[in-house]
Amino acid sequence: MPPVKRTRRCNLYGGSPSDLPITDLATYGDVVRFFYKLKDLDGIKDKNIIIQRTLCSLKEIWFNCNSKLVLLPEKSLIVKLLRFYNNVISWNGNKIKPLTKKLLEKNKEKLFDLLACNCKLEVLPCDDGNIKCSGCSNVHLYCSCIGSKKVPLEERSYIKDQREKIGTKEKFQIGGIDNSVLSPTSRKTKQTKASDEEIYIKEFDTIMDSDQSETSISSLNQTRSKNYNTTHYPKFALEVIRYGISDEAAAAVANALLQDIGYLHLNDVIDPSKMKREKERVCFNASFEQSKVSNIKAISLDSKRNKNSLVYEQRDIDGEINLCKFTSTVDHLTFTIESGELQGQYLKHIDVPKEKGKGKDLAEFTCNVLNEFKSDKSIQAIILDNTSVNTGKDNGLVACLKRILKRRIHLISCLLHVNELPLCHLISKLDGSSNSSNNYLGPVGKSLTNPIHLNLTVDFIQVKTDIEYPPLCVIKDLSADQRMLLEYSIGISRGFSDNKYLRKKIGPICHARWLTTAVWILALYTRTINPSRELKIFVEYIQTVYTPMWFNIKKSKSFTEGPKLIFQFIQRILRLDTEVQNITLPIIYRNSFCLQPENFIAALLYSEEQVYRTIAVVKILETRKTLIKDPKNGLKDGIRVNAIPIIDCRCKNWSKLINLYDIDCFEPPCVEDISNEELLNMIPNQGKAPHFPCHSQTVERAVKMTSDASGKFINLKKRNAYILAKCQSQKKRKYFRTKKDYTL
Repeated sequence: MPPVKRTRRCNLYGGSPSDLPITDLATYGDVVRFFYKLKDLDGIKDKNIIIQRTLCSLKEIWFNCNSKLVLLPEKSLIVKLLRFYNNVISWNGNKIKPLTKKLLEKNKEKLFDLLACNCKLEVLPCDDGNIKCSGCSNVHLYCSCIGSKKVPLEERSYIKDQREKIGTKEKFQIGGIDNSVLSPTSRKTKQTKASDEEIYIKEFDTIMDSDQSETSISSLNQTRSKNYNTTHYPKFALEVIRYGISDEAAAAVANALLQDIGYLHLNDVIDPSKMKREKERVCFNASFEQSKVSNIKAISLDSKRNKNSLVYEQRDIDGEINLCKFTSTVDHLTFTIESGELQGQYLKHIDVPKEKGKGKDLAEFTCNVLNEFKSDKSIQAIILDNTSVNTGKDNGLVACLKRILKRRIHLISCLLHVNELPLCHLISKLDGSSNSSNNYLGPVGKSLTNPIHLNLTVDFIQVKTDIEYPPLCVIKDLSADQRMLLEYSIGISRGFSDNKYLRKKIGPICHARWLTTAVWILALYTRTINPSRELKIFVEYIQTVYTPMWFNIKKSKSFTEGPKLIFQFIQRILRLDTEVQNITLPIIYRNSFCLQPENFIAALLYSEEQVYRTIAVVKILETRKTLIKDPKNGLKDGIRVNAIPIIDCRCKNWSKLINLYDIDCFEPPCVEDISNEELLNMIPNQGKAPHFPCHSQTVERAVKMTSDASGKFINLKKRNAYILAKCQSQKKRKYFRTKKDYTL
């Protein structure tokens, strides 16, 4: 590349490279010559670095003039310099517009103005209303800008002179600080920065990008915007919602962190109001995304009575009726999605009036939710707890919902709830019933109220269990109480327990959480020298049935494994004493809704054994040929009632639990879209079972979030949006214990 000659430099805009002046404010020509110095003499090729260094040098000169001068925001100055730099490059490359070229030439020796003030500093007489003067011989220069952008009175003559000058030098020069004019406190005060959004575009900036005439350009109005921080923090807002941090605390933490890492400017300070708006924005976005959900194939639902829900009530205060905010008891019905890519995700919740708690009413609410998400035609299964309101034979929620929809759906009862019911009845029969929500009347139950975990362990008799440690990924997903159940069960089976878990405090006893009751019983056994007969029976049942079945249910992938799990229940209970069998087996029989013909046939169809698949296909093809309409054969309004067939507890295989040839069968809803040819092809080739879960643990987590949200918001839409935003954060990261758990 040939060297740059002086003759070539003379053709460039602005002249030869040079530094900025020291005693005067820089003109456009001075700035462009400083561009050339940085680029050619200093060897800086990056345009952004040139702009940044030029800006720092210019601001230093202006601050030497007077530190009280209010300059344009930094973003505006960068835009102004960048635009000027690009026009200079276009000039040198002969690619500039004629009007822009004319203006560049005209303004080359004029001031490169950085002030936020954009008025003309007009000269006004003493009698003008804007001048506070009773008569003098001084010249009054009036700055019409708003207060925060006014030019200081002592600098107006200098600024006006600099704006009107042609060339670098004029009668005013930058010298030392005049202490008689500037007080010590004024010299130490930093310049207040304007907001990043407040970009003041001067006439010259507008002209250089415009093709219009000078007269039309001079009439452009200056735009002024308010001081706003328009940066959005969606990820931070999601974390704030997830961990329940207040707006004030979140704003303070965010500002401190940004300040520590050097990213905080005065314009970027986050206040509590900004944090509140960010939370509302992410909640709205989450709610909007949820509104797109449709064609759901399976849902799970559960209801809970919350005693601390916020409500508005009319109260008489000093003779006036006012609408006040109070806590009250409200029933909530919560829904989750249990199919497809969104399986386990929160759907929504509704408030249930006190007089609308029957199965028929809940079915209508459920149907409304399905209609809202356009899923009344696609729904195939519903997962819920085994209560009479939900699973009642004639007037339960599912039975009424089938009649409303006028078609069949899979009733999938929660097997984790089925696992709890026998233990509940066993304790009630042998030790006594409860007298409150967390206390028992029997001797074993009364002992559970003491701080057992603080007592020393004794030499206890081993009670074997066939459960082993699950994979590490499963263990990490367990809650504290679930991990303690695992450790205590394995410890009692081996004859010793890990001291790490022996000293941990156990969760409170609650009839809605029988898992903690099982842990309390096991802990009591490890600290009792001479355990009673009832305590031994309870521990043996927990070790033989409850704990192994809990983890087996947890590991199951589909509702089609339900009959196999019921068979395991029966086989395990049959190992125990006759007294225990007589108490627990009837409970299993009454709640084995997975043995309903539709569910049982689906389990056979998707089993690994070809013989079972053949039985299922033959039965489905038979039901398609014959539609049973006799109401005496277990039908009501054309829909089969939720009756459980007779169970053979002495069978040797799960496929023989019920006799399909002695009962009326219907086609499983999950295979209604499968043709006869595809069904026949499933006999030699095992099909992929629909991933409808056999338990409702996900909806229990959603119920907990619903209770939390009802104590913070009164409005139902805000509650739903808050929960959806919280779920959005949990979906990205289940927990955060180490750096490995965090994904970018």
